[in-house]
Amino acid sequence: MKDNKEIDKGDKVYIESIYGVPYHGVVEGIGSYGDLEVKLDDQKYSNFYNRNRLTKDEK
Repeated sequence: MKDNKEIDKGDKVYIESIYGVPYHGVVEGIGSYGDLEVKLDDQKYSNFYNRNRLTKDEK
């Protein structure tokens, strides 16, 4: 598991959703509170409430 500081814009990431559905996405940006904005299927998701469940996708 990587801290948000170790993940950069454009990195592929894997997030275990708070709703139980895991997904892969690409980091689009970093919010003002250090949360990552991840793009998946033309929608943006933020891991602000879920940041500890985000890992860098090594695939």
